[in-house]
Amino acid sequence: MSGLSPIGNQGLKTGGSPRRFGSDAAVRWLLPVLSVAGAVILSRVLEFYWQSTPFTSLFICAVMISAWFGGFGPGLLAVTLSLLAFDYYFLPPFYSFAVEWNATPRLILFAAAALMVALLAASQKSRTESLGRTRDDLAAKVQELNRTNEALHAENTERKLAKEKLQRSEAYLSEGQRLSHTGSWAWNVKMKENVFWSKEHFRIYGFDPETSSGDYQAARDRIHPDDALRFDEAVERAIRERKDFETNHRVILPSGAVRHIHTTGHPVFNDAGELIEFIGTTMDVTERKQSDALLSSEKHILEMIAGGAPLQAVLNELCSAIDEQSPGSISTVLSLDLERQKLWPVAGSGVPEGWARSISPLAIGPVAGSCGTAAPGPR
Repeated sequence: MSGLSPIGNQGLKTGGSPRRFGSDAAVRWLLPVLSVAGAVILSRVLEFYWQSTPFTSLFICAVMISAWFGGFGPGLLAVTLSLLAFDYYFLPPFYSFAVEWNATPRLILFAAAALMVALLAASQKSRTESLGRTRDDLAAKVQELNRTNEALHAENTERKLAKEKLQRSEAYLSEGQRLSHTGSWAWNVKMKENVFWSKEHFRIYGFDPETSSGDYQAARDRIHPDDALRFDEAVERAIRERKDFETNHRVILPSGAVRHIHTTGHPVFNDAGELIEFIGTTMDVTERKQSDALLSSEKHILEMIAGGAPLQAVLNELCSAIDEQSPGSISTVLSLDLERQKLWPVAGSGVPEGWARSISPLAIGPVAGSCGTAAPGPR
């Protein structure tokens, strides 16, 4: 029984529409008959009681009502029925459909007037219905536009929130890279040119992120000459083997400062499996390198002292450690001779020989240079 229910329901649904449609059509075509009949009855009543015969106006009203509510077809039927009733009841010979010759113009004029009224009423009805449909369509369009506008507004709000979130993420990432001295980059393999540098990557290589274009060759030229070949070989090997690469090298900034760089790269392939670029990070490890070097030098110097190494060797090693921590500087140790009021160089392997001879010995006094002025005088 349950399997028959959908079929039965469908039959009820599909059967209701034709009956309703037939009912509407019957009313439209029955209306001319009723309106013309009403016009005949009313005309006869008025003629009998008031000796008034406004039958033309009543038939015109019947035609107008039929055409307005039923359309041009029912209106045309009302015109036909009105002509027959007009001829039968109100034109001689009465109660006959025959027409006298002298009454023909009157019948023709009535037919033309009734037909014009039917056309005008049907046309007005059509325009009114068209305006109604247009109004409904316009209202639907307005509602659709309102929904579209609300959707666009919601999408714009979401996009704005997503943009703000992305900007915050980029700001956090940029600040995190600045604090950790880590930059990010992307390098096109075919063009051998950078396609992206983060701001911290610009700063690591000594470029201004606001004015520099991040040219790869310009950055490559800043790699220390002793490390450049090893860096190029690491990159070429990674391209050839289509694998990650990792390298440590130094860069020389325009100021002469040397930075130790640790770089890692990861290959990126397209859908066809072709290597198109490398992406990676660059970390400034200068402070860590300096700390490691200082700790190593300190350990080595302590081992020299513990092993009974000569004082001059220990002092030379100390000067070398200082020079390594301060690139571009030269350190030396001077021995103070209080009796003769002189300073004598005793250590400093990086001191030029000519300069060492020129200050051997160096007099102590208020105008004897920075070392001579700083040295204590006799007590």
